[in-house]
Amino acid sequence: MGLGALGTLGIFALMLLINSDVIGRALFNSPVPGVPEMVQMGVVAIVYLQLGQALAGGRFTRSDPFYTRIVRRYPRFGCALSAAFHLTGAVLMGLILAGEVPRLIEAVSQGEYFGHRGVFVAPRWPVELAIVLGCAVTAAQFLVMAWRDLRGMPGSAQPGSVAAR
Repeated sequence: MGLGALGTLGIFALMLLINSDVIGRALFNSPVPGVPEMVQMGVVAIVYLQLGQALAGGRFTRSDPFYTRIVRRYPRFGCALSAAFHLTGAVLMGLILAGEVPRLIEAVSQGEYFGHRGVFVAPRWPVELAIVLGCAVTAAQFLVMAWRDLRGMPGSAQPGSVAAR
């Protein structure tokens, strides 16, 4: 939830930044430097920061009508299908994480930045860190949900499990 709240603060900050840029352009004919770069990188960071909370809150996309019918008719298979979905998500987040950690290390060690020298530059590592944290938390959430699915097989339904729904 903390990363989701941080992402929400990022949305608020981007909203203020964009409005400041629009007002600066309209009233003073002077835009805020670096707004396109900050919005571009900010959106990426916000998405990854909020992934885990979106998953935990049940706001990830999936075909519920098909899945709901399966769970009603074949609860054990429905739990297994949900566990497979969640394990696949954990693996995919792990793969993104494995590819992103070296990028974070490189961004920190080499002092990489984005923007244009003389106009606006910002370090790249905060965005890379947001991606790493978001992937790690989301992978962990996928694993927790897979564990709940497997424990929630018919006969041992736990609150919040697929079988208990």
